[in-house]
Amino acid sequence: MKALILVILLFTFQECYAQSDSYRIRERKKIEKCRKKWVYKDLKSRKEIVVLFFAARERVHSCSFPNFIIGATEDKDTIALVDIHFEGSIEVGKKIDLLPYSWNKGEKVFYKPEFTVSNIVAENDLMCAVKTVYYGKIK
Repeated sequence: MKALILVILLFTFQECYAQSDSYRIRERKKIEKCRKKWVYKDLKSRKEIVVLFFAARERVHSCSFPNFIIGATEDKDTIALVDIHFEGSIEVGKKIDLLPYSWNKGEKVFYKPEFTVSNIVAENDLMCAVKTVYYGKIK
């Protein structure tokens, strides 16, 4: 009887991981496709947004990733911004200002948002709502 229960538990856990793997593969492909469509531009004027997603800058081994923020403008456009100087965190739902900031060519090549796949489908969908990623600064 114990062996049967063990087999059932193992099968159940295997099934959970298989679903998780297929979810990650599907979501990863979706996000890759969306990110390839992103257009990067310099932010030319101040924009106020309501924060929908925030990933703080970080360093992973020899790779550095900038702050990455996705927000909704007053016109309900979903935009993103990369920032290399802001320190701290920003809560989802908060209104903040994004400011122009002059990035050099090397920074634009080197600093791109970290590629992540969330366990929350809505966060992954935000990546696909973005069409333009701005180089700028969080106030």
